Amino acid sequence: MKIGTSMLLRFLVLTSLIASGTGYAAQFLDSTFGQGIGYVTTSNSLGCIFSAMAFQSDGKIIAAGQTQSPNTQGILVRYNPDGSIDTTFGTNGIVTLQNGDQLSTTYFNGVAVQSDGQIVTVGDFFDPNTASNILVCRFNTNGTLDTTFGSGGIATLFVGSGCSGNAIVIQPNQEIVIAGNAVVSGTPNVLLALLDSSGALDTGFASAGIFTNDVGGASGDFFAVTLDSFGNILGAGLSNGSLLIMRCTSSGSLDTSFNSTGFVTDSLGNIFTSVNAIALDASGNIVVGGSTVVVASQYLVARYTSSGARDISFNSTGFVTQQLGGGANIEGIAIQSNGDIMAAGIINYVINESFFVRLTTSGSLDTSFGPNGGLNSLIIGNGSQINAIGLQSSDGRMVAVGQETSQLSNLQSGLVLRTNLNNSDFISITSITTDSINTKIPTISGTSSAGAGAQVAVSINGSLFNTVTTDSLGNWNAGTSPVLTPGNNRIQADLIVGSVLLVSEEIDIDVIDNLGEDAVYAYSNATQNITAPADTFQAVSFSSAPILNTWTFDGTSTFTCHQAGKYLIHYTGQPSLSTFVLTGSPIVVTESMIVSVNGTEVTASQANTTVDTAGTAARALTNKAVVNLNVNDQVTISVAYIVVSGTPVSGTPALVANSNSDGVTKSSASLAIVRLQ
Repeated sequence: MKIGTSMLLRFLVLTSLIASGTGYAAQFLDSTFGQGIGYVTTSNSLGCIFSAMAFQSDGKIIAAGQTQSPNTQGILVRYNPDGSIDTTFGTNGIVTLQNGDQLSTTYFNGVAVQSDGQIVTVGDFFDPNTASNILVCRFNTNGTLDTTFGSGGIATLFVGSGCSGNAIVIQPNQEIVIAGNAVVSGTPNVLLALLDSSGALDTGFASAGIFTNDVGGASGDFFAVTLDSFGNILGAGLSNGSLLIMRCTSSGSLDTSFNSTGFVTDSLGNIFTSVNAIALDASGNIVVGGSTVVVASQYLVARYTSSGARDISFNSTGFVTQQLGGGANIEGIAIQSNGDIMAAGIINYVINESFFVRLTTSGSLDTSFGPNGGLNSLIIGNGSQINAIGLQSSDGRMVAVGQETSQLSNLQSGLVLRTNLNNSDFISITSITTDSINTKIPTISGTSSAGAGAQVAVSINGSLFNTVTTDSLGNWNAGTSPVLTPGNNRIQADLIVGSVLLVSEEIDIDVIDNLGEDAVYAYSNATQNITAPADTFQAVSFSSAPILNTWTFDGTSTFTCHQAGKYLIHYTGQPSLSTFVLTGSPIVVTESMIVSVNGTEVTASQANTTVDTAGTAARALTNKAVVNLNVNDQVTISVAYIVVSGTPVSGTPALVANSNSDGVTKSSASLAIVRLQ
């Protein structure tokens, strides 16, 4: 028998992360991201923190921040859409930058991607002999500095007696808006700067390219910036203990049509209020996130109209606050296509926890977001926090970046995570088949965090297959499906409570029908790919010249494992022996499947089959093996048989005689490789 040397073997990971310390599964994380746990961490030398993020047009994720190596340097890491590091970027996916001498300190505080794919960062640098300077860098798509920008890819600004660059946004004409602060005449001022495509200040903007303002004689700092649909620049941050939102025209002057002064300051009647993130909804309303101090720090989400007034249709007050643990602060905010507000940051309990909240357009907690009713937190390592978020796609997948602290070394690593398709994974499909895989018919079952009696509607390729209810433990079983069609098949499970669709879970199965009646198929996702050429596949056929008492290898298939786990390898076939001319005694055939990993046999199983003198077809030969595989393991699957007794007539006997139009002798057989965990 020959098994094709190239098969499509892609597997779906269905792993949940348990958030230690909070007591529930972090089911709002996307289990298809980050090797099945919903997040990835990246360490670099003596530590790494991600402060900002941006998306490329191809869905790749740019994370920016700082690293200790051993001095503080700016760092960029690029990830593929599935959370794996893109090794084509920089050095194995990582770029670091130090500006100045070995004592200098360099930070990347913001990052943006131009329409041509070039990456622009903003941050600070300083050394013991100077105050803080603004640092703007532009990188090519491969991670090298763009030497046409500034001086060798770097532009620096020094304003007042010291300045910082905290946030960045790219205008439609590709000019670069920098937001931050500068100390002018001893007072912290908000700062905006506009750089052209060469890295030089655009002298037509404000005063020689730089706008500063002391916010009515108080003080100010911008931590976030965005553009409205008219090209106006909106900066958000802090002024003298109050949140600050300021709007400037594209030419760099205060827009006095905004709250009559060009800016809004609002303490919400509390001791101290500040914002770290800003976003605009489809109506042009301004949504900010941060914190406010009453007795302890509370998280804050507030909404203002495009004219600068607090929007009291939002939670009746215009804002939402809540104290959690020893204090909570929102660092990132994004608006979903339906107007819901996603926010994330940090909660301090015993240790720091990453914190997520989703609010409806009316300002109430969206209780469909995970098992904790609109609020979710999780501990990664010895503590973690989120510093920035963004929506990766229109279906609502949110990506967040920040840091986690190692339990062993206490060093920090950069953290990137993604929420699932609907940001609240109440449901999972834990199995799509039994371990007796010999047809293209899966059994579909799973679990849910909902209580007994919730409805689970299962669809196959867009058509409803079955609706079942969950038991007291949240388990459900939709039963055995019809035969799946060759090619890609999508199975979707919808969780319905009280006639309301709460969440969906989807998996894909690729059926490769090159074997006749049955097929080779496997769980499917983009993290597992067979070695090239992936689009070729040989049909199963048996050797035409079996020899008594001699093992004959029918075929061998070799592939590379791209995702670690426990795998079931299962072969089922029913060869026809009708062409044997028998000499009076039954023929006994033993077949064995041998699995080798990196050249070493790890397991084998055998099944005996007997036919009588009339040449009746043999019973099905079934072989199974369960193996533990690591990434890059070379796996070889061989199927062999031996004629134990009985004598076939000399000549050209064949175990299988039926042929298809392609001329390849085939059996009714299937080979399946399934990731169990």
